[in-house]
Amino acid sequence: MTEQKYAVITGASQGIGKAMAMELAARSYNLILVALPASGLEETAKTIEKRYRIETILFETDLSDIANVHSFYKSVSALNLSIHVWVNNAGVGYQGELWDIDPTFFNKLLSLNMNSLATLSRLYIKDLKLKKNKGYLLNVGSLASFFPLPYKAAYAASKSFVLNFSRSLKEEVKGDGIHVSCICPGPVVTNEGVKERIGSTQKAKYFMTTPEKLAQTAIEGMFNKKGVIVPGFLNKILAFISKVVPHFIILFVTRDLFARNKEPKKFEEPLKENKVSNSINLLKDNLERRPALRQQRMKLNTRNNYDK
Repeated sequence: MTEQKYAVITGASQGIGKAMAMELAARSYNLILVALPASGLEETAKTIEKRYRIETILFETDLSDIANVHSFYKSVSALNLSIHVWVNNAGVGYQGELWDIDPTFFNKLLSLNMNSLATLSRLYIKDLKLKKNKGYLLNVGSLASFFPLPYKAAYAASKSFVLNFSRSLKEEVKGDGIHVSCICPGPVVTNEGVKERIGSTQKAKYFMTTPEKLAQTAIEGMFNKKGVIVPGFLNKILAFISKVVPHFIILFVTRDLFARNKEPKKFEEPLKENKVSNSINLLKDNLERRPALRQQRMKLNTRNNYDK
């Protein structure tokens, strides 16, 4: 009997995370999904289960709280499943002057974009090493990872951390059968608000992509063991430019670009506080459906199976 493969995706209810879940489900991966409470995670899971006949296990919690991060990972470990892929997608962004950002949101951004991602990466890789298992870790950065960006100072810095953290970690685990990748996309049209914001900057539309195209590029790059994945030809040029153009020129250009819309804006839904017990209850609801889902899967013999 073939061992069932599982993938974990954070921030999975919509946008890039949802597209990543779809892409992995299409490759016959069962999914462990986590997102904020009341963010549409159950609806996303139902859609995926119906389309791909795979199993989903759901958690709802706020990963900007490091206590929730540890509780979430402990609950996932207790399932004793073979986790072949881990995708750290959860994150938030903003645009505006740093001094004018809500301090609570500011601290949550730093915690979610860096501390939570690094902690989950460390715990996952530690488990792989102790069990001598192979696996893939995909961290979601940004094209902003390559640039200092006025009016996005904390966001760009946090994504620069993700890129350099992932690059360094890839070298640490080289030869252990563990592969670390970082996807660095340009503008991604995840909702109407993002589409409107991108549309206000005419040149940005030439660099944007959809979550579905991004997910396909990211997952293919990860399985091909690429360390840094930059989707889109023009985005690759920009990433290269960041290495050769002096920073004072980059800062002059980006300051002018983002100063036009410097009013404080959060790019994602506001983070909500949530007790870990909520996610455990939701998990139990999903576990009760397991036998039926496995029965459905056994009946379906015509799915495409991507052997990695």
